[in-house]
Amino acid sequence: MKTLQPEFKNKIQQITELSMKLNNDDKQKILATKLYQMIAYSKVSQPTDTQVKEYYELHKSNFEHPSSFDVFIYQSNNKDALESKVQNPMFYSPEIQSNEQVLPYDRISPELANLLSRTAINSFSPIIPDGKGGHMSFYIKEIQSPKESGIGSVKSQIVNTIMAQKREQVL
Repeated sequence: MKTLQPEFKNKIQQITELSMKLNNDDKQKILATKLYQMIAYSKVSQPTDTQVKEYYELHKSNFEHPSSFDVFIYQSNNKDALESKVQNPMFYSPEIQSNEQVLPYDRISPELANLLSRTAINSFSPIIPDGKGGHMSFYIKEIQSPKESGIGSVKSQIVNTIMAQKREQVL
């Protein structure tokens, strides 16, 4: 039994040394990968104004947006009543207030603009919190003709898109 202890200790030491060697090899591989990525990213240059303009011209339709939304805004503190209204437009409840408005695209938040853009004409948007403890939904009556964004207002978005594509190509 005593002869097994030195053998056992010897095997444990061998396994420990092997494990440390493998960990060091893994660390070296990870560091090398990170170094290659850093070198690759440093070689990616910012797009020139000409490249930005060319990208904008080729992808103009991606930067069009409605000029405004004609909507009915339905608000209520009672979410269940609002859900009933969304499911059945003929439903009436005194707990639901409605308001017809024209919402110019340039004066609403990007999140709301995205929500309204995704909602079909003559239908309700999903119910969202109104920020006052209640809920609201938008009925899209009409979407005014698309308006093209100027290159100045979307330049940073274009630069980010081009840079992402370049990084993807490098990797």
